Amino acid sequence: MYEAKHQGPGNIALFHPSMRSKRESQAELKASLYQALEQEEFVLYYQPLIDFSSQSLKGFEALIRWQHPQRGLLAPIEFLPVVATSHLMPALENWIFKEACHQMSQWNQEFDFNKAFKMNINISPDFLLHPNFINNVNLAISESGVNPEQICLELTENSFIGHSSDVETLLLTIKRLGISIALDDFGTGYSSLSYLHRLPIDKIKIDQSFVQSFDSSSSLVGITRGIISLARQLELNVTAEGVETLEQFRQVQEFGCDNAQGYFFSHPVPGVEAKQLIENPEFWENLF
Repeated sequence: MYEAKHQGPGNIALFHPSMRSKRESQAELKASLYQALEQEEFVLYYQPLIDFSSQSLKGFEALIRWQHPQRGLLAPIEFLPVVATSHLMPALENWIFKEACHQMSQWNQEFDFNKAFKMNINISPDFLLHPNFINNVNLAISESGVNPEQICLELTENSFIGHSSDVETLLLTIKRLGISIALDDFGTGYSSLSYLHRLPIDKIKIDQSFVQSFDSSSSLVGITRGIISLARQLELNVTAEGVETLEQFRQVQEFGCDNAQGYFFSHPVPGVEAKQLIENPEFWENLF
């Protein structure tokens, strides 16, 4: 029954013993999530954002990991779906936001970055629409001392569905603080275009499914060019996600993307390794 519900309306599922063990594993994971937050088992990893115009590192995207005491380092896909079924998402994302702000503030003190160097932080509808969202953001900025102009919030289209007026008000408040807004996974939603002129979006991130299909789909190449052209007309910054090969890197650069990220440049890394990437500007220069 639970498996059929998970698959969506109109589906059926046949019972298999593995379903029971899967459910038991998820229940155990959910129970340990609250303890993990209390005992600070979560950590942030950082994936570099590359700027084409300056041919340099321009910031990081903060990504959550769980240092599980028995299972080792867990990627988001292994636990965030379970978090989404609990009431923990706003608290976890508030921790992510605070931790990322503190890390950005610390790097500012060490490297004296200007406001163009960004820390991108993903937020879900649960966190965005939480009654304490604005207060939590203000508190994190105040406690960390970070320049809010160095913070970029990444939202997906599902943040807007059914709440567009509330979201618009929240985003305008965020913008007044100096924080920028990026629309993540652009091109995968059915109504993404309508949000670009209604909401205070600064950047779009082209979904990695487009970038990674360049070799096999000429139509997606055309769509990608069209997205970039549209962004130019709307004066939006464009980031290509999921760049994994030299050919993809050259193509998104040729298409006119402002920024890129992906395994070609670096996997997400702990803060210590991210600092080493900051301290090695020659590494980025040699890519161009």
